[in-house]
Amino acid sequence: MATVRPENDAERSLILQLALAYFTSPDADPQLKKVYDRSFGPTATEYEEAIEAHRSLQSEVKTEHNASVTSDALIDETQRLIALDVEARFGKAGLKELERLCGGRTRTEVVRLNIGEELTVIAEMIVRYEAGSTITIEPTLLATQKSQVADGQIHWAAYQRALSGQRAARVRLDAARISFDAGWTRFVASARALLSEAELAQIVPDLAVMRAR
Repeated sequence: MATVRPENDAERSLILQLALAYFTSPDADPQLKKVYDRSFGPTATEYEEAIEAHRSLQSEVKTEHNASVTSDALIDETQRLIALDVEARFGKAGLKELERLCGGRTRTEVVRLNIGEELTVIAEMIVRYEAGSTITIEPTLLATQKSQVADGQIHWAAYQRALSGQRAARVRLDAARISFDAGWTRFVASARALLSEAELAQIVPDLAVMRAR
């Protein structure tokens, strides 16, 4: 007896392709089409929607993560320029003040933080600086840093939302896969009662044969 229960998304995709080809052909059994629409059609639709949602969120996660990494690199470079400028004008005392503004962290420690933590530290640095400091930060560099932090916060928040959405989409997809596999197995049992072996082969692939290739 043919192996019909799928093990992966490629096999599920093949099943859906063969079903579409069969049921849009003039040779399709109308009674079997009713069984398919009633018992398996909704399950197949949910699976297709679930996998598309998961893929879309995967793409969004990648896009926003890349944008966050870019923002992080820009922030790091501006921090370097600020530190060089402050050291040139205020010496080691200026660097100590920068450490204070960054919550007691050196520039090296700041840039080694993960993106979200670094955004928080730099945002707090700006707030502390504007509340009063013994040094001045070159206005253009400060404005650049503010803009970079604002941009980074937008992308980091979007990245976190996408990650959360992706996790929920994965739960949905896992459930849809289980339902698909069980539903397809039940549908094939019904198809066997209505079709000859030759007809059955048009819509039901023998997955064991495919795996052996």
